[in-house]
Amino acid sequence: MPQRDPESRRLYNAAYYQAHAEQERARKVAYRKSHAAQRRAYMAEWRKAHPEAVRANKRRDRARKLSAPLNDFTNAQWETIKAQFKYRCAYCGKKPQRLTQDHITPLITGGSHTMTNIIPACQSCNSKKGPRAPLCAIQPLLY
Repeated sequence: MPQRDPESRRLYNAAYYQAHAEQERARKVAYRKSHAAQRRAYMAEWRKAHPEAVRANKRRDRARKLSAPLNDFTNAQWETIKAQFKYRCAYCGKKPQRLTQDHITPLITGGSHTMTNIIPACQSCNSKKGPRAPLCAIQPLLY
């Protein structure tokens, strides 16, 4: 198998894993069991080093569990929205240390987890709003 052709290597690997699926699954399970402590330590370090990614994953999981019709919001889009609002709360205009994602149409009432339905809000304004309509008229970013 030539190593310089990544496409043929990818096809070969896909065919191999399909033909040996049960053995590969058993190999992976055995590896996870024998390296459990190392994997836990690695993941703890990763979570400590990437807190924003951990929060984004939790928000995405919450949207999925609430069956949001669209769930395509990325961390890069969140950074763009915060920059557009100058890192200030969309409701009170304060500049808190950490902004929360507020869904204009809440997930629980059928809102989607997309860029056009999320605005930055401080924790107190987001808590005051709850699962209701916005506290004041807000224009989301329309891309």
